[in-house]
Amino acid sequence: MALLEDKILIKQLGSLDTMKVNEASAHLYTKHYNYISKFVCDNSGSVYDAEDVWQETMLAFRQQLTTQKITAEKLECKLTTYLYAIGRNIWLKALRQKKRTTSITLEHQALPSKQKEMLSVLVDKERKNLIKSLIDQLDADSKEVLVYFYFRRWSMESIASEMGYASEQVAKNKLCKARKKLKQLVKLKYNKQDF
Repeated sequence: MALLEDKILIKQLGSLDTMKVNEASAHLYTKHYNYISKFVCDNSGSVYDAEDVWQETMLAFRQQLTTQKITAEKLECKLTTYLYAIGRNIWLKALRQKKRTTSITLEHQALPSKQKEMLSVLVDKERKNLIKSLIDQLDADSKEVLVYFYFRRWSMESIASEMGYASEQVAKNKLCKARKKLKQLVKLKYNKQDF
C-alpha cells in the first residue's frame, strides 16, 4: 500500500501540473521531513541545517525524476528510505566539506527496522558500484585478479590456471599487488570518512 502511494507521489512530482507538484511536495514534507531533520540534528546540525538539507534533498530528487534516473517503476524501496538516503548523503558531504569531526550514528531510531535494512542495502550497493568503478581504472591483470577473487570467489589455484601463472603463489602475489594499487587509488580519490 505504501509503495503504491509512493508511486503516485512520484508521478505527481514528475507532472507538469504545478498544483499536483505542490500538493505532492507538501505531502512529502509532512511525511518525511522529520526523519532527515532528526538525522541532521543528531549529527552536529541545527534545525536550519536540516531545512537546507531538506531543500537540497528535494532538489536532488526532482532532478533524478527529471533525468529519469528514478521513476515510479524503478523505485525498489519505500520513498522514505530513498529520501532519507539522499538527505543523509547530502549532510555527510556537508560535514566533510566543513571538516567537522563528528561521530555519525548510523542507527536511526525513527526508522523502522525494515527500512534500516533497505537503507543498508542501498549503501552496500553504492559501495560496490564505487569499488567496481575504481577497479575498472586499474590495469587489465590487476582488474582480472580482483574480479576473479572477490566477485567470482575463485580459488588461487583457479586464478593461476586461468591467467597462466606458474603457481598459486604467483597468483597470491598478483592479488596482493592489485590490492595495493586499489588501496592507493582509493586513498588518492577519497577520504576515510567517505566509507
